[in-house]
Amino acid sequence: MKNKKLLVSLLLVTSSLTLLGSCGNNNTTSTISTRSIDDYDVVGQTKLNLDDDLFNTLMTKKKTSDYDKTLMDFNRDGVERMLTNTDYAPNDADDVFTNYVDGDTTQFTSYNGNYTVKVRYLGVDTPESTSEVEEWGRSASLFNKSILKKAKYVIVQSAGSAKTGKRAPADLDGYQRSLAYVWYSNEDNPTKESFRNLNLELVYNGYSGFNAPSDDMKEDFYNAFSNAYAIAQEYKKNRFSDEKDPNYDYNPAQVLPLDMLYDETYYVDHSDPETNGFYSSFCDNKTWYSFDGYVTRVVGGSAFYIQNKIGDNYYGLYVFTLRTYEPVQVGNWLRVTGVLDYYSGMYELKGVSYSFFNHEDKDIKYLDENGNPTEDVTKVKKETVTPIKATSKDIYDLKYPSCLVELVGDGTESDKNKGLIFQKASNSYGDITYGGTQEVNTYNEAYPFYNTDNSMVLFGRYGVNSSIGGIGASDASIVRVKINRDAIIKGNYTTESYVFGSDDEHVTVTEEQAICSYKFFCGGVSYYVPGSEIEEQNGMDMKVSNARYAKMLNASSSATITKGLSVYKNTYKQQIARKIIGMSNNYISAGGNNKPSIEIVNTKDFNELEDYVA
Repeated sequence: MKNKKLLVSLLLVTSSLTLLGSCGNNNTTSTISTRSIDDYDVVGQTKLNLDDDLFNTLMTKKKTSDYDKTLMDFNRDGVERMLTNTDYAPNDADDVFTNYVDGDTTQFTSYNGNYTVKVRYLGVDTPESTSEVEEWGRSASLFNKSILKKAKYVIVQSAGSAKTGKRAPADLDGYQRSLAYVWYSNEDNPTKESFRNLNLELVYNGYSGFNAPSDDMKEDFYNAFSNAYAIAQEYKKNRFSDEKDPNYDYNPAQVLPLDMLYDETYYVDHSDPETNGFYSSFCDNKTWYSFDGYVTRVVGGSAFYIQNKIGDNYYGLYVFTLRTYEPVQVGNWLRVTGVLDYYSGMYELKGVSYSFFNHEDKDIKYLDENGNPTEDVTKVKKETVTPIKATSKDIYDLKYPSCLVELVGDGTESDKNKGLIFQKASNSYGDITYGGTQEVNTYNEAYPFYNTDNSMVLFGRYGVNSSIGGIGASDASIVRVKINRDAIIKGNYTTESYVFGSDDEHVTVTEEQAICSYKFFCGGVSYYVPGSEIEEQNGMDMKVSNARYAKMLNASSSATITKGLSVYKNTYKQQIARKIIGMSNNYISAGGNNKPSIEIVNTKDFNELEDYVA
């Protein structure tokens, strides 16, 4: 085997060595081209570091769909198998939910707990392909997805576990993503030696740089990444090559009217490797398009919606960005340029940009009264933003896609009592309005109140039925309402530590069980906290859901609160919201259910609650 040289920050100039030799009086010359490092399968020679007993436990197959606390659990142990389409699926789904976000981020479904784990790959940083769009970003994303789609086994492992080979919970980043390494195997009965590291694969194939502290990794693991990065640069792989990215559009943007985006004449059956479905041919995740419209709502301070009336119809578009731009203010007419994606049942524009200086052609532009771009902010066309009156049937029929609507009655007598039912808690701190009927992913047994979006997204059900139960009805008169966390969190509750009960009694709940995550009660940065940290951080013992998640106790619950703690008793009553203003969207849940919905994104659109009387 050739000697493999480790080169981290040393640049070696490729040279030609002339070797002189002689045979009698005849001189011959031979030119040898040298490289700074040999290209070899560094990924194949890098092995999964995990104790044998843990690996055997991890690979043990479940016989039922029930959560098995004797098996590995990623939230608890920092290492677990993830479900694949070729693997056993405890939820009996035809297609396991996996969200391929981009080249270095994937949302998996855990094998044992059947909850989702959003993973940010450690040690890598691929070009952007979501909020921003960069060269080689989508190519890296497609490469990541192509490997995971074919994988028969996938293991997600925290940094601590990868370094020690033992259990070690994963760290979270600022976006509530678990930081981890991803291992995969295409074999039917893999051993530890069968698994390849996907993080390392991305570096070796030239889709990512390498950036990680050496102290956080085993020496041989760190060296493997360093070698992979050197090989990718030396052999000019993908982003390090002189070639253009085949999945990036280098052409100027095309102006596209919003109505054409929703014109089914241009719909096609998408069967490309990234997505499937019947929707607009303009939505190709590559081509740059510009859309004109006025801003109706800003979501979370950055992402926003634009809307335009063309003829007698209204059309809207969601613009995804993690940055705050000066032109994005409600009522401003703008020309917004980006790449179209189809995400969770709705169109999404991504890759938008804006700079105060040195404006680029693709930057957000102000529009004047004549619809022409202008840099004079005094000439920007302003729109008085008024919600469109829409019935529940209009929402269900997606009559106003991504538009700002106000839900109104259909004029019938029975419609007068319709509204959105919520729970309201009262305690010594005052009233806390929260809830809706269902938090995201209450269905999984391991962590029933684990929020897979890592944000407090709540759902309500609009209709005449006052039940706090399920929201799966397909009746057009019953509409899902999705309430963005920012619309609930402002001014409605504090982040004090709440526990249900009192010093000497348990709570008996006569109504439905209220649903909340740990962060709702205790604040902090995480929606789930290992049990050992609960007592340390809050001086309380919540023996609920394996001491990992806070939930409301009811009379039938076997969970208890330790006697003698200083806790507060909450009382509950139902309230109803009759005025509902939000964005008309088509929401597709993690389980694949396709439901039209209204998304409330502004706290001012959701502040009129009254007591509900059945």
